[in-house]
Amino acid sequence: MSWSAASSSSIATRKFAAAEEWAREHGCVMVRVRSNMKRVEAKPFYERMGYRVVKTQYVFEKTARQETE
Repeated sequence: MSWSAASSSSIATRKFAAAEEWAREHGCVMVRVRSNMKRVEAKPFYERMGYRVVKTQYVFEKTARQETE
Protein backbone atom coordinates (compact mmCIF):
# COMPACT_ATOMS: atom_id res chain seq x y z
CA MET A 1 0.00 0.00 0.00
CA SER A 2 1.48 3.32 -0.96
CA TRP A 3 1.51 6.27 1.40
CA SER A 4 -0.60 9.31 0.67
CA ALA A 5 -2.26 12.17 2.50
CA ALA A 6 -5.25 9.87 3.01
CA SER A 7 -3.18 7.29 4.89
CA SER A 8 -4.39 8.42 8.28
CA SER A 9 -7.98 8.30 7.09
CA SER A 10 -10.55 5.62 7.69
CA ILE A 11 -9.89 4.33 4.16
CA ALA A 12 -6.33 3.32 5.05
CA THR A 13 -7.53 1.92 8.38
CA ARG A 14 -10.09 -0.24 6.58
CA LYS A 15 -7.49 -1.43 4.07
CA PHE A 16 -5.19 -2.54 6.86
CA ALA A 17 -8.05 -4.25 8.69
CA ALA A 18 -8.94 -6.15 5.51
CA ALA A 19 -5.31 -7.16 4.96
CA GLU A 20 -4.99 -8.34 8.55
CA GLU A 21 -8.23 -10.34 8.27
CA TRP A 22 -6.96 -11.94 5.05
CA ALA A 23 -3.71 -12.85 6.84
CA ARG A 24 -5.61 -14.50 9.73
CA GLU A 25 -7.86 -16.41 7.33
CA HIS A 26 -4.78 -17.75 5.55
CA GLY A 27 -3.02 -18.89 8.71
CA CYS A 28 -0.52 -16.08 9.03
CA VAL A 29 0.63 -15.34 12.55
CA MET A 30 2.39 -12.05 11.80
CA VAL A 31 1.86 -9.02 9.61
CA ARG A 32 4.96 -6.96 8.87
CA VAL A 33 5.02 -3.48 7.38
CA ARG A 34 8.16 -1.77 6.11
CA SER A 35 8.49 1.98 5.96
CA ASN A 36 11.46 4.20 5.23
CA MET A 37 12.58 6.10 8.32
CA LYS A 38 12.42 9.32 6.28
CA ARG A 39 8.63 8.98 6.25
CA VAL A 40 8.21 10.25 9.79
CA GLU A 41 4.45 10.70 9.33
CA ALA A 42 4.03 6.97 8.75
CA LYS A 43 5.33 5.85 12.16
CA PRO A 44 2.47 7.32 14.26
CA PHE A 45 -0.07 5.95 11.78
CA TYR A 46 1.26 2.40 12.07
CA GLU A 47 1.55 2.68 15.84
CA ARG A 48 -2.11 3.74 16.05
CA MET A 49 -2.91 0.60 14.06
CA GLY A 50 -1.19 -1.48 16.77
CA TYR A 51 2.13 -2.07 15.00
CA ARG A 52 5.39 -1.70 16.88
CA VAL A 53 8.90 -0.92 15.70
CA VAL A 54 11.03 -4.06 15.79
CA LYS A 55 14.00 -2.96 13.71
CA THR A 56 15.83 0.11 12.49
CA GLN A 57 18.78 -0.01 10.15
CA TYR A 58 21.47 1.93 8.40
CA VAL A 59 22.22 1.47 4.74
CA PHE A 60 25.82 2.01 3.70
CA GLU A 61 27.21 2.57 0.23
CA LYS A 62 30.49 3.45 -1.36
CA THR A 63 31.28 4.36 -4.93
CA ALA A 64 33.21 1.70 -6.82
CA ARG A 65 34.94 4.25 -9.03
CA GLN A 66 38.28 5.64 -8.05
CA GLU A 67 38.53 9.41 -8.10
CA THR A 68 41.32 10.82 -10.26
CA GLU A 69 43.28 13.72 -8.86
